[in-house]
Amino acid sequence: SSKVICGAPRRSAWPSSSRRLPASDRTRATRSCGSRIRKAARHLLGLINDVLDLSKIVAGKMEINTEEFHIEEVVDDARTTVTPLATEKGQDITFIMEADIPVIRSDRNKLKQILLNLLSNAVKFTPRGGSITIHARHKDDSVEIRVKDNGIGIAGENLEKIFDEFRQVDGSYTREYGGTGLGLAITRRLVNLLGGEIGVKSEIGKGTTFTVSIPEVLRGAGECNA
Repeated sequence: SSKVICGAPRRSAWPSSSRRLPASDRTRATRSCGSRIRKAARHLLGLINDVLDLSKIVAGKMEINTEEFHIEEVVDDARTTVTPLATEKGQDITFIMEADIPVIRSDRNKLKQILLNLLSNAVKFTPRGGSITIHARHKDDSVEIRVKDNGIGIAGENLEKIFDEFRQVDGSYTREYGGTGLGLAITRRLVNLLGGEIGVKSEIGKGTTFTVSIPEVLRGAGECNA
């Protein structure tokens, strides 16, 4: 036969006080855990929003709202949004605008989202102390905006792949730099919605330049396909 002996749990040989972290360490651990949770939540929210945006564009349900505006206003707005991130890394964002750019008629919010995606990538993939330049000019019947950085660069064989869904801008599927991997895919589709084109030039270790060209006047509004 067998016996089952029940009794009080054995006490540790170590005093309970030695198993507890000091209050200051517990506070730091709690803050660190909270920071990781908030970061994960932001990433998940960003992924959900990106997937929703992409789904709308692919389904032809993304609305285009045209209005007249100055390019300078949209660029300044986007630059102001990403400046805190650039400041944390000691980066400088310069805006150069040529004088002959006319008032354009397009979708202000879509253009801002395009610029935010490009600027966010530039900040992310440019090392501390780096520089980012935004250059806008009038070309034929279009407005051309270039976002140039002196970051890590992209290998030539990956320049087309970076516009694929869930593809990181460095040409890999790794999460080394964070992000959803949808930013550039959405950017290209938004540019297409605005009747424009997007191109990229890059060199490993020297930086990347994205060039967006959109017409002065977007013909038609409402729901469009990418």
